Amino acid sequence: MEYLNKNEIILLNDLFFEGKYNSLANYDKLKEIDNKYIVKETWSRDTGHMWKEICLYKPNHTKEDFEYVSLNKSEKLIISNLTIENQIIFWEKIKEEAILIKLENEIGKVFNYVEKLFKQKNDKKLTYHNWEHTKYVFDRLKGICIANSFSWNKTEEMLTAALFHDVGYLFEYDNHEDKSIEIAENFMKEFNKSETFIKNVSEMIYTTKADAIPIPDSDFHLLKDIDLEYRIIDQEKRSMELKKESENILNINYTDEEWLNIQNSFFSNIKFYSWYGKENIGDVNNYL
Repeated sequence: MEYLNKNEIILLNDLFFEGKYNSLANYDKLKEIDNKYIVKETWSRDTGHMWKEICLYKPNHTKEDFEYVSLNKSEKLIISNLTIENQIIFWEKIKEEAILIKLENEIGKVFNYVEKLFKQKNDKKLTYHNWEHTKYVFDRLKGICIANSFSWNKTEEMLTAALFHDVGYLFEYDNHEDKSIEIAENFMKEFNKSETFIKNVSEMIYTTKADAIPIPDSDFHLLKDIDLEYRIIDQEKRSMELKKESENILNINYTDEEWLNIQNSFFSNIKFYSWYGKENIGDVNNYL
């Protein structure tokens, strides 16, 4: 993989994993990269199909030392001189590397924007819903996306939602989710994101509302569960941070007994919706 640069990794990923390989223009791009690629059409007598073949050469360009990639009409990927096991490793590596590059290039813009918002506001009253919380949710979700080989589109949507999900607290405490969605949508429109992308990000942010029920059979509930995970992994510390934040902003002074009752009620009603929440967080009582 060391003989591929970042642009080449992104191109291969987009051709084979992001549904962009049907465009002949993309095949022409391959021809222009350092003569590492040869694209040709091959007629198969056995199947009667025309195949698009992509030869990926290593720097020495010898016939014995290349990886041969083939995409046929049924959209199957073949690297002829690699074992099935090594073919899987090759494409998994392409996908993983592409995600990391895109994280740096694309999500980096969102990350820097949201981090700047939190630091500019520097609201000391937000002892719980602060940048530390947002970054935890972002990092956990990023790890899940990479570990489970989510597509780039899904990864970008999820991480954008994770970064924006609590920015509304910087401007208003009540209905902060709606404010978060408003800020996120304005940002996404500025960067010409599609209507579908904006809709998905907004819906994921909305599911972090306490009474929101995530859409069945979707990954939208991952953000909601990881948001809750932060609340319970260090329960005593997070509880005190949230108590202090409530007193600072809502001007309510809770007795220890009152706060304990509120927390008991909260934990008794927690429900996890995602496979991650059910498998990795489990029984909330284990954290109490």
